[in-house]
Amino acid sequence: MVDEKLKLEALSSSEMLKILSNSGHKVKSRLAVLRNLEAFKADNNLEAALKELAVDLQNDLRIYAAVSLLRLEPLQAIEGIMTILEKGSDVDRQIIIPQLTELKSVKFTDYLKRALGEMQASKKARVFYLELIEAAEKSQSEDVKILLEKFKTTDLLNDWRFALRGGNAKRGRRVLYNHGTAQCIRCHKVRGYGGDAGPDLGTVGDRYTRPYLLEALVQPGNAVAPGYGMITIELKSGVSVSGAWMKEEEGGFVLKMPDGELRVIKKEDIKSTGKVVSSMPPMHHILKRHELRDVLEFLTTLKEENFKKKGH
Repeated sequence: MVDEKLKLEALSSSEMLKILSNSGHKVKSRLAVLRNLEAFKADNNLEAALKELAVDLQNDLRIYAAVSLLRLEPLQAIEGIMTILEKGSDVDRQIIIPQLTELKSVKFTDYLKRALGEMQASKKARVFYLELIEAAEKSQSEDVKILLEKFKTTDLLNDWRFALRGGNAKRGRRVLYNHGTAQCIRCHKVRGYGGDAGPDLGTVGDRYTRPYLLEALVQPGNAVAPGYGMITIELKSGVSVSGAWMKEEEGGFVLKMPDGELRVIKKEDIKSTGKVVSSMPPMHHILKRHELRDVLEFLTTLKEENFKKKGH
């Protein structure tokens, strides 16, 4: 590995360009050189170097190079950007798409239309779908707007499947612990810290899938944990019984009554059954789209093995 003790002020622009193009240097050092060259426009050959880096999918600086070139010479950046969008990884797409919302390019608009069509046809969740939707929302293309309209359905889980992948667990942790309106930790406990009004989240990553966790966030009434949802049952005798729904057995429903007693309501005695009601509000009414996606990602990390690794 090349010596990383770089003193940029002592380097000429040509020397910095050599460092920028040399994969033997650490990405951090090359990025520092790139920012220095861009800030001071220190070399007329910078744009050519960036264009070469942007189209090289094996280069760790491809995203930074493409974005930097986009700021300097948008038209020259198109080739590198399209290479990343068409042939790069999904993580590459997640990073670069938000940088392109102001880009007036037929090629990018065509990519949006194609990617939206693929997203609509596929049931797979990919990490850049939220960024793709947000870029499409800012597009001036009528064709793109028409495609976006097709995403609006009556299936809330399908409309929110972009949140299944691509979140940031660290940001999600901050939302869960600190969001002033959602106040998740007041009702839920994580490893001994938090409230008891809702289920303990300590190992939800072990117990539930991503689709289940998404449903619990946006349609909490459909994914109520035993003991945390209220139900009212009308009996044939004319009496109504309300309690916390625990489980359904072959012979009836088990409810937890206000005094803590478990009571079995036999199916043969039931006239009608209400829906289990969750006290948790739908989080998509409270959290922003990125916040909800981040929270979901954090919840998937709440596993026993992860706490053991951290020494908890």
